[in-house]
Amino acid sequence: MKTRQQALAAAALAFSAFAPALAQVKCTMPNQKVITLQTATRCPPDALKAETLDGKDITPPASQRPPAPRTSAPPKAEAPKPVENHIVRPRKEEYVEPFDAARVICDVIEEKKAGLCSIDQQSRPTKSPSIRVTTSGTVDEMRQLCQTLAKSAHDLSKGSMRTRFWSVKVYSRHDIFTPVASCNV
Repeated sequence: MKTRQQALAAAALAFSAFAPALAQVKCTMPNQKVITLQTATRCPPDALKAETLDGKDITPPASQRPPAPRTSAPPKAEAPKPVENHIVRPRKEEYVEPFDAARVICDVIEEKKAGLCSIDQQSRPTKSPSIRVTTSGTVDEMRQLCQTLAKSAHDLSKGSMRTRFWSVKVYSRHDIFTPVASCNV
């Protein structure tokens, strides 16, 4: 074991005796910075001057230097086309007051002479706002009219009647106190 370590030590000592002069080089680079290469015997090709640590000039003559690599300008990249930033914001639904939608429903009923129409917008704990229609016809016709008017009121009000629990109540001309049909909007 000792002989192996002694052999390694002797080799390291022998290498260190001649390696520093051969392996360490000072190089002056194009930006005028001086770099020291510890394990090289020559400088990079673009170095302006090369010398050993003891000051001996080892710069190769210009004829022996490899030609400097040509730095060709990178191909001009086309300017990126501007990205069209169209931010599309959803249009706000136009808010329609529930009373205005109810007024339109009543105007149509009275214009067509389909019956009498009134709007009861007083809301109390036991009573919600409603469109009151008094007309003649069969019970089935009045129920269908109630559903049609409720859907129309919902569409016209764009949902604002639903938040306030509006309803459509259809009454017979023969009994104006009890609704034949009542439909939530």
